[in-house]
Amino acid sequence: MMAFLPQSFKDDCNAIGQTITFSCDGAHHQKGVSELSIQTVVGCERTMILHAAIHWPEVADLQLWSFALQHAVSLWNVLLHSETKLSPLEYVLNLEKY
Repeated sequence: MMAFLPQSFKDDCNAIGQTITFSCDGAHHQKGVSELSIQTVVGCERTMILHAAIHWPEVADLQLWSFALQHAVSLWNVLLHSETKLSPLEYVLNLEKY
C-alpha cells in the first residue's frame, strides 16, 4: 500500500516521526470521525447556499458552492469542540502539549 505514496511524502513523515496507517477496504467504522466532519461541513455549505438563494435569488449561483465550502471549512476549523474546549486549529497547532 505504501507504494502509492510519493517518496518525498514518506521521507517527510519519517523525519518528524509520524507513522502512516490506512483503513481496510469496507471498514467504514475506522473513518467515522472524518466522515462526521465532512458531513457537518457539507451541511453548513448547503445551508449557506440555500440562505443565499432565498434572500438573494438574483445573485445566487452554483459557482458560489466552492466559496461556501471554503467558508464552511474555515468556520469548522475555528469553532470550539465540546470535549476539548479547543478548535481543531488550536488542537493541531498545540499538538505537542497533549
